[in-house]
Amino acid sequence: MKIALFGNERNAACGMVRPLLVSTCDQYGMDFEEFSTDKDSKVFEKYAVSGIPVMIVFDDSDNELGRFMGLQTSTSIVNYLRKFGAI
Repeated sequence: MKIALFGNERNAACGMVRPLLVSTCDQYGMDFEEFSTDKDSKVFEKYAVSGIPVMIVFDDSDNELGRFMGLQTSTSIVNYLRKFGAI
């Protein structure tokens, strides 16, 4: 399982949610991947991401399980992961 953060280094919400995602991934043994609007525009297009921050949860075969967006708390991230069956 992995969480991918679609964001931008200059965006305050992205900067605040990133450490929460990294911590959650470490806690639950998930991989973390990050994509930037500045460097990864083709990946943003591939997954139809138009706003930031967006977090997409993938299974081990890279199938999308679900996505959520905006600034989140640690609790809400864990709740989304449970909802998507990732933990």
